[in-house]
Amino acid sequence: METVVSVISLFISLIAIVVVYLTFRRSHRTGVQPMIVFSNVPAEADHETSWCIENVGNGPALNVLVAGGTNRLQWNQQDITLIPVIGKNTSRRLHWIKQKGALLATYKDIYGREYTSICVDNQHTISDGNSHKDLKPAKYAYQLTETNK
Repeated sequence: METVVSVISLFISLIAIVVVYLTFRRSHRTGVQPMIVFSNVPAEADHETSWCIENVGNGPALNVLVAGGTNRLQWNQQDITLIPVIGKNTSRRLHWIKQKGALLATYKDIYGREYTSICVDNQHTISDGNSHKDLKPAKYAYQLTETNK
């Protein structure tokens, strides 16, 4: 009888350790996970609107690749731009994006895990991994000037 109680206790302890470990891994990941979303906001000087990219997650988004395209997910190669970092609760206007049927951002967290955010018809999808590894930047954030607006 004592052996059965000991085996049951050991089994419950192992289950508890596994649950604690999995909970720790999940909270560790979400504690630093960036989440990129797109919003359409009024421009400062006129009544037009422009798209913005915002990080609403818990950590910085690194190596952010942004593209505009059609709602069939065909990306305008000239618009593909690499932005170095978007901090937590930080937004940035996408004044250089010309095609706006869909917006895409691929990015990494501080541990190098990749994510993809896509907005089509004002509906967002955020997924693990880089689903558009073939996209390469046509320009970099430091190359954006007033003439590109």
